[in-house]
Amino acid sequence: MQDRQEGLWHEYARHARPLLLDGLLFLTTLAILLVGFVGLRALAASGYSTSYIDFLENIHFLAYALITAAFAFDMIMKVLSIIIGGHKQ
Repeated sequence: MQDRQEGLWHEYARHARPLLLDGLLFLTTLAILLVGFVGLRALAASGYSTSYIDFLENIHFLAYALITAAFAFDMIMKVLSIIIGGHKQ
C-alpha cells in the first residue's frame, strides 16, 4: 500500500512541479512590481514633479502589461503543446 501511495505522489509531483515553478515566478515578479508601486507612492509623497511620476507610472503600467502578456502566451503555448502533442506518459 505504501508503494502505491508513493507512486501516486510521484505522479502528482511530476505534474505539480511546473505549476509551482510558474507560480513562484509569478509571485516573485508581482513582488518586484509591488516594490516599484510603493516606490512611486514614496516619490509622490516626497514632492517629485507630477510629470516625472506620470512618466514612471506609464513605464510601470507597461511592465504589468508585458508580464501579463508573457504569462498568457506561456500558458497558451503549454495548453497547445498538450492538445497537439497529446498526453505523454
